[in-house]
Amino acid sequence: MAPRDDMLSNLIAVEEEGDRLSASELLAVVAMMLVAGTDTTRNQLSNMIHTFAEQPQQWVLLRSRPELVARAVEEAIRWEPATEAVPRFVIEDIEIGGHAVPAGTMVLLMSMSANHDTVAMPGADRFDIEREVPAGWHLLTFGGGIHHCLGANLARLELTEALAELSARLPVLRLAGPAQPTPAGSPIRGYTTLPIAWS
Repeated sequence: MAPRDDMLSNLIAVEEEGDRLSASELLAVVAMMLVAGTDTTRNQLSNMIHTFAEQPQQWVLLRSRPELVARAVEEAIRWEPATEAVPRFVIEDIEIGGHAVPAGTMVLLMSMSANHDTVAMPGADRFDIEREVPAGWHLLTFGGGIHHCLGANLARLELTEALAELSARLPVLRLAGPAQPTPAGSPIRGYTTLPIAWS
């Protein structure tokens, strides 16, 4: 197959030139992108549906004000994210809150906790699609800096299209039985069973 003008062809070309990626690194990056591009968005959609099924007044509000769809997506990602933490390795000895953290230590940055921090954002302990985000506050679900999620904009677009369509079609959305979340400790948070009823 001939190379094309796409990301995978560019990654392979870099690997063939021996510039940056070894064969195993290339496979790891491609596998990560495939998982990140499907599993996280699919699970985020189930989390979003679960949230609205538990918050019927917000569903009614969204249906009455479809211009809130993009805000609702951001709020749903903040409220019930598919990823709760961002793993990182410490590159030099540091001290955090009086605790020594040596270089090479793996740490988990709890983005979900930060997204629910009422000190950083008043009212962060409630789901509100009309929320005015304070100046300087940033959603941390997608990470940040040079490690910001490559697919964040695509995920937002897909979720916005899905929510716009669902909210236009379904006047009532509710749980039809107990939801079964993914097992504790799963890297991607969602539901293995999510019975939903609608009208």
